[in-house]
Amino acid sequence: MNYLQLSLKDILRYKTRNLLSIVGIALSIALFFSILSVHKGFKQGLNRQRQGMGIDFVVAPGSCPHEMASLLFHGAVPVNFLDESLVIEVRKTKGLTFASPMIILNIPSPGNQEKVLLYGYEMPLLEKIKPGWKINGEIPIGWDAIAANRVLVGSDFAEKHKLKVGDVIDFLKLDRTLLVSGIIERTYSKDDAFLYAPLMIAQDIAVKVSGKEVVEVKDLACSTLYKITASPISAIAVKTEDPGRITEISHELEKRVPGIQIVTVSQATESAASLVASTNLLAIAVCFIAFIVAVAGVMNAILMTVFELTAELGMMRAVGASRGDIFKLIVSNAVLLTFLGGLSGLALIWSGAGGIRWLISRIIPYYHSSEVIAFDLNLAGWCILASILLGAAAGLLPAWRASCVNPIEAIRSR
Repeated sequence: MNYLQLSLKDILRYKTRNLLSIVGIALSIALFFSILSVHKGFKQGLNRQRQGMGIDFVVAPGSCPHEMASLLFHGAVPVNFLDESLVIEVRKTKGLTFASPMIILNIPSPGNQEKVLLYGYEMPLLEKIKPGWKINGEIPIGWDAIAANRVLVGSDFAEKHKLKVGDVIDFLKLDRTLLVSGIIERTYSKDDAFLYAPLMIAQDIAVKVSGKEVVEVKDLACSTLYKITASPISAIAVKTEDPGRITEISHELEKRVPGIQIVTVSQATESAASLVASTNLLAIAVCFIAFIVAVAGVMNAILMTVFELTAELGMMRAVGASRGDIFKLIVSNAVLLTFLGGLSGLALIWSGAGGIRWLISRIIPYYHSSEVIAFDLNLAGWCILASILLGAAAGLLPAWRASCVNPIEAIRSR
């Protein structure tokens, strides 16, 4: 008995009903593939960003680890500021390769249509802080670069605004125009979307756009929430000579300068992973519900088919088909239905990957759009297997009902 041919014939007989079942399975498989792909892409992207950092830990205002993870991996803007004078105290610590202040701020754009983040770094140390960067152009180092307001731009930002080296950025709500000194080659991380300026330029902009009262420094470790100092910083990036002494140096700094928080890159990575894992858990729960609904839809469609084909099933039994043959036929019907749904779901992902990347990168933190929904044959294989198992599960009850049909009663009812 050719189960596949008979199953295909039954599916084509009731096109509308089965098409709706295929759509339900397709959406469930598309969601399942998206979750698997996002999880895999996140791990790869996070490891790539971690390896591209030339620092061991950051010194920042007291805050939660998730905020520090956002600062390192997502480009979050901290609410509090420290003063640059704290750097002098940190640099007194023995065993440091460098301690470099940094600042992150939001720059208003016309109509507030987009979030433009500006990072301020000590540019002479940029190659040590970001050893994996490749720059087309020049790093803005020196007083001439500061006087000319020279900045670096990420590849995504440059592509979006059609910028090249030597162009002027005059579309931001600033009291100055910025000159593109260099463009960072694509890193496939959030770094591609930001601007990078010498620390003094970023500090001056921060004081003017924050709208906060400028105050004098009274306590090195005192972060300012509603006020700002003349030389504000968001954090201090630190590299140690011996990675084995990171914990020892961290404890020494926290004792000497109370009120600060030190978060290592490893801790930030774990914090980011735990935060996104909770997001993935919610997504998996939604996916599980979608699977249940899809299986219920397929089961209902197959049960209706069994009911409408009772007489035909009775005739098959009468001419020699066994109960096992009927059982296999109905299960094959359900499996073929979900298999077609699985293929449709993968086709949906293939065609709509760009839109899904855009949506996920804006909803879930720490993701870069290039890290998610990459079509992977291994993941596709798992999704096809899942669709087949769903079909087998959905077909068990209808197949059992069909195999129990009494041939004489079935033919009589016709």
